[in-house]
Amino acid sequence: MCRLRRTAAGAAWRAAPGRIDVDELLDDIFPAEELGLVQAFHGAPTGPSSPEQLLRAAWDLAALRAAHLGFLDRWEAADPASAEALPQLLMLPDDWGQLLRTDPGLPAAHLDADWPAERSARTFRRLEARLGPLADEQLLELTDAQG
Repeated sequence: MCRLRRTAAGAAWRAAPGRIDVDELLDDIFPAEELGLVQAFHGAPTGPSSPEQLLRAAWDLAALRAAHLGFLDRWEAADPASAEALPQLLMLPDDWGQLLRTDPGLPAAHLDADWPAERSARTFRRLEARLGPLADEQLLELTDAQG
């Protein structure tokens, strides 16, 4: 995932380690005639730098951790009843989407062993799988009651 960062010289995109298709990323953002103004490169850390140092310098890891922990505080222990399934199925993807827009998907190999991203993903998948059928039942009950 990429982030736009303002600099003294204008703006710079930062991306998590790995390769992204820059043309595809920018295709919907810039008109074709302005793509020539964009400067892009792929790089890899080299000594004395390390991926861990670069991650700490480029991203606010404490804020990313806090975003995951906030998601987990709200959802990890959730065990919604059938009556709550439909509204929670609407709120869960919204909260998950906000988290995904915050977290650039940094590689776990370069983060602390207790980095919460995988827990967040497991929590989302578990609840989405549980809430889907319950919300379907609730929606059928609501439509049957009106019809």
